[in-house]
Amino acid sequence: MKTQHSEKQYLGTGEVAEIIGMSIQKVRALCESGRLPAVNTSAATRPRWTIRRCDLDEFMTPDCVKKTQAKQARESRRQRIDAHVPKVFS
Repeated sequence: MKTQHSEKQYLGTGEVAEIIGMSIQKVRALCESGRLPAVNTSAATRPRWTIRRCDLDEFMTPDCVKKTQAKQARESRRQRIDAHVPKVFS
């Protein structure tokens, strides 16, 4: 029998991405930056993040979501600007 997302205490990055509507890469970046509390459960060089349901619920509060969306918008603008700035000192 498959467990529903709401019943699981620990979630993987794919499940979190599906729940909050972001890409897996964005969820991994949030975990690596510490904005989304997670534990690396891998002994290998590539991390495997596990997120507790209660941490995800707290992350999804309106204030936290607004801050994350604003940061993503700033990063997107910065990337667009950087793409059009000539590399003078490279």
